[in-house]
Amino acid sequence: MEQFTEALVAFRDRMEAALPAAFRERERGVMIAGRGCALAAGYSLSGEKKMFGVVGTGSFTHSHELRLLYSAPGLTAEGLLDWGTYAKQVLEARIQLDRAHEFSIFSMILAVDGVDGAVKRALRKADAQEQYTPPGAGWSQIRFLLVDLSAGRLYPSPLGKPLVDLMRGLL
Repeated sequence: MEQFTEALVAFRDRMEAALPAAFRERERGVMIAGRGCALAAGYSLSGEKKMFGVVGTGSFTHSHELRLLYSAPGLTAEGLLDWGTYAKQVLEARIQLDRAHEFSIFSMILAVDGVDGAVKRALRKADAQEQYTPPGAGWSQIRFLLVDLSAGRLYPSPLGKPLVDLMRGLL
């Protein structure tokens, strides 16, 4: 695709404009764990833990969602495995795991210029989920969405299917 960079910048701008207001943490063109990220958007919630959703317990919790957009033209199945390893490193670096942690959702959105069968098969296994044990708590989920800028198509991992509804109409 000749105009990949221009298409990526336009998609990034549309993605940022469509983010819910809760995503107050927004950075463009930032380095995260050694890789350039076109857009890092997230939100964090903290609040008092409540028994039965009503009675305050005096302890506090925190949860997070982060959507990261990266440029990945020429993505291969092996390259997607590398992105999975990288996503785990980012999760470990960006989230404080402690007794108050409820959950963290990381959406890795990769802008590509074509998707072949091997990448589609690798995408089925790209997700990661973890349930933490003390001293950490809660759970985390890493999900993927490939945005084929040349074909105007979205390819989600199994956990990434909710991202399709969020990104539909942005291509």
